[in-house]
Amino acid sequence: MGESIADVTVLNGTSTVYEVKTDLDSFARLPDQIADYRSRAEFVYVVVSERRLETALRHLVDGVGLIGLRQRGALVIAREATSNLELLEIDHLFQLLRQSEALNILAAERRWVPKVQSGDLWHAMRDAFATLDLSTVHAHTVRALKSRSAGTSKIVSDPAFPRSARALAYGSEISLAGADRLLKRLAEPLALLRGS
Repeated sequence: MGESIADVTVLNGTSTVYEVKTDLDSFARLPDQIADYRSRAEFVYVVVSERRLETALRHLVDGVGLIGLRQRGALVIAREATSNLELLEIDHLFQLLRQSEALNILAAERRWVPKVQSGDLWHAMRDAFATLDLSTVHAHTVRALKSRSAGTSKIVSDPAFPRSARALAYGSEISLAGADRLLKRLAEPLALLRGS
């Protein structure tokens, strides 16, 4: 997201970013990270150990939530995040999308993209995006980003998929077709797999 990489992004009807700061992390980059996230996600939270809550709070601007991690692993919300919807920037949301996703959104909103050479298409789409309503762009962007993980969701929810491999699946981008192939292979006896 911009110059920053979010630790956790949750897309469930809206967009929420969680920036995790361990006890070894500095808060030096936090203001820039928060600025990047607030123009691209509706809600932003910072997660720290419970003993660093007061220090973290001094580095946060209004609207950013704060979560403390207790020693036994429980999370406690020290401050709720408020909506950044009015701070989102259409151009920043556009930059999160793949070309096909942006074209699909423009088609859904009946926005015409002029016939231009492929080198000029990105600029033409960007200009067309600028004419859209912010909340509409955000909703479409959330759906587009969420659909990227459809294959992963299918795999990890299948009872045949080993629980021990879930972390690997969550860290991979798997298409629906790839998910189908993997689940089909998992259903085959091991002897058949050795011969392929």
